[in-house]
Parts: sequence; structure tokens; C-alpha cells
Amino acid sequence: MYGTPVPSGNPELANAEKPVPRDWLNERGNFVAQEFIRYAAPLIQGQVQVPIENGLPKYIRLKRKPIPKKCPQR
Repeated sequence: MYGTPVPSGNPELANAEKPVPRDWLNERGNFVAQEFIRYAAPLIQGQVQVPIENGLPKYIRLKRKPIPKKCPQR
């Protein structure tokens, strides 16, 4: 199992704000400093390779396969 189960309704986890440390902003406070770029770069590097067919993105087509119902009828 990946990750840790998170209980729903935990205000410390959901809709929380985590401010950027002041030393990660430039002197004017209107852009990120090099320290933030060094921190964030490995997290956002890379590019997704989208397969193209006839000039358009090729999407996966799922087969419609019925599955047996497990819930009782109402």
C-alpha cells in the first residue's frame, strides 16, 4: 500500500495553508528566490510524453466490460 490513510474531516490536513518561508522569496517579496528554485526543481522537472496519432493526442480506449453487482437491490 502506498501512502498513509488520511482520516476525513481533519482540519490540520485538508484546506490548510502552508506559507513559503520568507527566505525563499526575493528581497521585494514578489518572486521566489534561488533557494526555492533549488528545492522545487526536482519536484517539477520532466515532461510528459503524449502519444500523437494523425496530429492529435491518442487517448486510451477502455473496453466496456460489465461486472457483477455486489450491492443488494433496493
